[in-house]
Amino acid sequence: MKGVMVELRQERLKMASDEHTHASEYLTRSEAASYLNVPAHWLANNTKTGPRFIKIGGLVRYSVAALDAFMAAHECRQ
Repeated sequence: MKGVMVELRQERLKMASDEHTHASEYLTRSEAASYLNVPAHWLANNTKTGPRFIKIGGLVRYSVAALDAFMAAHECRQ
């Protein structure tokens, strides 16, 4: 099951990075939402409880490592 999750994350990252000419380890809010398979407004509304992000002026970026860490921290066995 863990291998499937890794493959799915890699596929989502590839989809997000295919939209740009260069791959970056930092994603926009909409790219991060696509990577996590959640609506972008969920990320905007959950800045306190959601994944860690970087804010530069008005720009918000999410590192892939932070998104993966957030998902791993919320993994359940149910």
